[in-house]
Amino acid sequence: MKLISKYSQNDSFWPLIFVVSAVLLRLIGIDQPILEGANTRQLQTADITYNLFQNGFNFLYPQISLLPEPRYFLLEPPIYNTIVAFLYKVFGVHEELGRLVSILAFAGTAYFIFIIASKHLNKSVAKAAVFVFSFSPLSIIYTRGFQPDTLALFFLTALVFYVSEWFDGDDRAFWPALIFGLLTFLSKQTYMFILISFLIMGLLIKGKQILFEKRVYIFTILTAIPSIVWSFHSRKTTELFPNNFYSGNFDFSNWFYLPTFLDYEFYKNIFFWLSGLILTPVGFTLFLIGLFIKIKPKGDTLLKAWLIGVIIFDLIFHQHAYTHEYYHLPLLPIASIIIGKAWWFLFEENNLIRDASRFSLKPFKYFLLGTTLVMVLGYANGAFRLPPIYDRIEEKIKFFDNHTKDNDLVISSTWVALYYSRNKGWLLPHNDKILKRKYSNLIDDKSQQNSRVFLLEKFRDQGASYFFALNPGSFYKDKALSSYLEKNYMKTENKNPETLLFDLRKKIS
Repeated sequence: MKLISKYSQNDSFWPLIFVVSAVLLRLIGIDQPILEGANTRQLQTADITYNLFQNGFNFLYPQISLLPEPRYFLLEPPIYNTIVAFLYKVFGVHEELGRLVSILAFAGTAYFIFIIASKHLNKSVAKAAVFVFSFSPLSIIYTRGFQPDTLALFFLTALVFYVSEWFDGDDRAFWPALIFGLLTFLSKQTYMFILISFLIMGLLIKGKQILFEKRVYIFTILTAIPSIVWSFHSRKTTELFPNNFYSGNFDFSNWFYLPTFLDYEFYKNIFFWLSGLILTPVGFTLFLIGLFIKIKPKGDTLLKAWLIGVIIFDLIFHQHAYTHEYYHLPLLPIASIIIGKAWWFLFEENNLIRDASRFSLKPFKYFLLGTTLVMVLGYANGAFRLPPIYDRIEEKIKFFDNHTKDNDLVISSTWVALYYSRNKGWLLPHNDKILKRKYSNLIDDKSQQNSRVFLLEKFRDQGASYFFALNPGSFYKDKALSSYLEKNYMKTENKNPETLLFDLRKKIS
């Protein structure tokens, strides 16, 4: 106990304990399939990574397993994917490696949160901020996922630190700011929102003089242009080699849709996420309090500019902020620091403690901590268990592999089947709206056949050998497709767990 007491006097002791504990927490179930959280996003990232590993690291033209050929899928440059693919070369194909890269990026982000808050506010705020970031339910779920967002968040937080140092007069910080800016915007082009924060920050700290500094323009051009060039390359490649299932990625309405701002559900959803999964009710309350607390002028200016940038990011990309929880990751570092301000003000600020000397705040402080941790367990438990629909997924894939070859082309209703079986093929979703939106150019409105049946036969003509029903319960709800397959093609059925495989090469006479 004396040893702990001795080391706990060090300002870095508790933040280090928080981060180490959070890393260990994220290692729980690290070998589970990547089907929790944003599983479609994880599968997409993992599929690109596997294809990079298999096909010679074609960085400019990343691929997925969804046909038609050449299966190109370009959004952000595959920086995260390439790192993990190189690890595959060294250690073999293990999804845990992708999770580890994200977990290390989480720890790096926590480090920069600590040094930003320490320098611009105080050590107590920094300690509380690291705790909040480490144990936010959103952070727990998504900073262990197989997707590029956590690595991009690390680059972004490091970028904020070095730009703040540069604006504070340290010219040497310009070069790491340039490097992290380039990495941030290439990892996630949408994170260029932070340039708005930097403009506000510069104007508030240095005044109009910032508009006449040559390095500001050099920084903006060198960090933004590569990302913009990649975006044009992505769009052009997608137009030349369309993949039906992702043909709408570059549609303006996919990102910004004005009527959404008139939808009550939009605001309700954002509020429930902020006060629940993202910050918890306690954290959200402290966040609102922290908005009105001032500590140091430069630090408060930095937080104000940073937060405005995040809000603008959510407004510009509100379609994704409304439907994708992980799109709120950029809020976490700044929100954690603001919550840290409130925690310091309420429980550690000397003047307030003296004013409250008639009663002890310690019991309330520990009550809030305990309540928050219970809430975190409730909100974040989805990080460590798969949705029931993916129960015994490994056994289902093994059944499929035992009856097929890797070069067989497959039709399935879910990407999970294609990715884990390592087969190429087509998706045939059960949802009619998704089907018609994704395959509008292929569906023949004049055909008397059901749209899904029509596409099945079209894909069979293009070489599909099997239809794989990973979840028979969902499959049989699609009466038109299920009855057609049952009547026309040979079926192999696995009873435990329930899985169906139709051989499209063998018609029932």
